[in-house]
Amino acid sequence: MILYPKVEHTALIRGLWKQVFEDSDAYLDLYFSKLYAAEHSLIIMEDSNLCASLQMLPCSLSIKGKFISAAYIFAVMTAPNSRRKGYMTSLMESALKELKNKNVTLAVLIPQEEYLFGVYAKYGFKAVFELNECELLLPDSSDNILVFTPAIEVAYEFYVSYYSLHFPSIIPSRNHFETVCLNLKQEGGLLLAIGDIDIKALCFLVTPPESVTIIDILAIDENAEMNLLSGIRKMTGFEMAVCKKRAILDSNKVFGMACILDEKELGWNDLDGAYMSLMMND
Repeated sequence: MILYPKVEHTALIRGLWKQVFEDSDAYLDLYFSKLYAAEHSLIIMEDSNLCASLQMLPCSLSIKGKFISAAYIFAVMTAPNSRRKGYMTSLMESALKELKNKNVTLAVLIPQEEYLFGVYAKYGFKAVFELNECELLLPDSSDNILVFTPAIEVAYEFYVSYYSLHFPSIIPSRNHFETVCLNLKQEGGLLLAIGDIDIKALCFLVTPPESVTIIDILAIDENAEMNLLSGIRKMTGFEMAVCKKRAILDSNKVFGMACILDEKELGWNDLDGAYMSLMMND
């Protein structure tokens, strides 16, 4: 039976999530306290057993000066002893039907394995969102650049403003953005910015012991971006970094998919050059 979960199902969803994805208890505590909502979830129950589950997180597509209702399909999971029984197909078809009934125009997701691109294509998803990933020599500047961690509300305001003004973009909810930032902090990463009164550049920084990864660097201009990169070099001591951000020209990787649920509201041409932030893939 496919249904929206009740309170008593929350522990079952969390338990299956832990089993399938092996996420930390700290992350699950954060997700289920900050972002989880029964109305944004679907489950399949057989007797008292949870067979499959997924999340439908509200977000929006910023395009042509307006925001269009969208949903990020996330944490699609099937219990190990319930696989190859058609539960995923039933769950995905039901999710897309429910989203249409709620007048959601676009569904998006990020496949976690290469083979899943083919799986999700069966439900009407197309590979859309691209990124560039490259090694980057961090600039060395003599300027004294102050890099700081901004308040989440201020960072979110800059984030939305940047992505909504420049190109078609998937914008996460305020709660989703905060959850990702807090999870980043839990795992030793940083939300970093430069600026004085207003933020001029922002990024998500992951700092494993022997490398630095810069994700989704947003800047008002090239000078601001170079200043932030220089500040990161001074702060971390690393000269090189892996940088992941929206593809400006030809991409070397497609990482996200979209399914248009209302073709009267949105066409595939509208998604040309669209971007879904990597930070959503928390």
